[in-house]
Amino acid sequence: NLKNDQMKMDYSWDNLSLNNFAFAKRARLNLNGIISGSLNGEGTSKDYLIKVESTMDSTRSQDFVFENSKVALNVTPSYVSGTASLLGSIITSDFDYSFNKSRSSRIELLINAPNLKPFATAFFGQHLETEDFSGNLKFNLNTQFKGDFEDVNLKGNLENLVFKHESFNVNYKSKQPQFLIEDNAIKRW
Repeated sequence: NLKNDQMKMDYSWDNLSLNNFAFAKRARLNLNGIISGSLNGEGTSKDYLIKVESTMDSTRSQDFVFENSKVALNVTPSYVSGTASLLGSIITSDFDYSFNKSRSSRIELLINAPNLKPFATAFFGQHLETEDFSGNLKFNLNTQFKGDFEDVNLKGNLENLVFKHESFNVNYKSKQPQFLIEDNAIKRW
């Protein structure tokens, strides 16, 4: 029997292979890396702060090597916030998600793959490694909302998609968002 519900924790992990996790297998990710990190926090069951920091290094997808991935999270009973950079700076995110319906949430996501082939091979399969294609991709998404996607403002923009293949080529650029919601009204979709 504990005298109070105050707790403090401090955990760390080193040299865990991404391929050992079920979610990586279910997502059919075609990459592997070594994960290290820490989790520490303290508080009561109703008022706590848990900080999670993790890095994945030695990230590769057959012939392709990626920069380190980093995730930093703050978890409380009322929100989860943090930053993530996956495969170096190819995918970056800054977010603050509220469990409290009256507090605003926000998500910023940027995908910037200056070399499309390694990115596509890592996420869509090893079979793409033997395909002869090149290109780049830049997409960004910014959204703010309350509760279960109420009072939504969202802007999503495929700024750049270049895909060069012997069968066809795509060269798309746009400064205008393709997805736009302002004050809960869909303006463009």
